Amino acid sequence: MFPNYKELYPTSAIPMGENDRNAFIQNLSENKKTLFSATHWVIALEGSPTDHASELYYWTVKVYPSNNENIFYYEYPHLASLPLYSFHDAELLAKEIELQIKTDELFTEKEPLLRFI
Repeated sequence: MFPNYKELYPTSAIPMGENDRNAFIQNLSENKKTLFSATHWVIALEGSPTDHASELYYWTVKVYPSNNENIFYYEYPHLASLPLYSFHDAELLAKEIELQIKTDELFTEKEPLLRFI
């Protein structure tokens, strides 16, 4: 079964830098060895209703391992933000994370923007 894709907005695949890829591989557990083929990241904004009867959403920024064809491993989100109650704030955070990825600093940030899942 696929996770919540009703409100999911992914980016294009962004290549992993050497430092981030090494950190990613070191953190893999034995049951996730299929992710060794991941060479890119996909950042996604995932929206979920605040409750079943509500039209209000909270947003989570997630980082998924991916390949260069933008096929991401949806079962294994690697990092996620705390819930954000503004799409705009989630979008701004996603842009900050994209900059960290492009400068090969996703795992070297002193104050991480995301938590491991």
